[in-house]
Amino acid sequence: MRNLLIIIGLVLMILPDTVIAGESRPVDLDLGSTPDAVYRTYNRAKWRLDVDTVRACLSSRVQISREDLYNQILLERRKLPQVLRLLHVESGERLATLYYLGIREDTYDSGKTFYWRGTVTFVKEHGHWRIRHETWEDATTEPDAGKAKP
Repeated sequence: MRNLLIIIGLVLMILPDTVIAGESRPVDLDLGSTPDAVYRTYNRAKWRLDVDTVRACLSSRVQISREDLYNQILLERRKLPQVLRLLHVESGERLATLYYLGIREDTYDSGKTFYWRGTVTFVKEHGHWRIRHETWEDATTEPDAGKAKP
């Protein structure tokens, strides 16, 4: 299992559609995308360092320069979940909050599996779900890491 996760991580990092900070390409997010689909696109884009797609997934209220966003993604990659499990959804017409369990096997040091509990808030802008805010907390030592905690 560990080797499979390492291989998946490496493949995601070297895919041919990788976008480096200075490059750009059109971003096409489906009009009918669900908040979960947008977040999964966002997570994959972070793995590939695809700054344009990450920016397209963010709310217009999130103001960050392209260079700062690229640097932020680089810092987050060590904790970025390899597997996302959707635990709970609270959704309205314009706002949605999704609760995730993120799983990551540490390929850098210990080989230990880490669990993160995430809360992601979305807002609907011009018919598209966009990420307004996300927080992640370590759930590795908690016995109920895989349970919803809204």
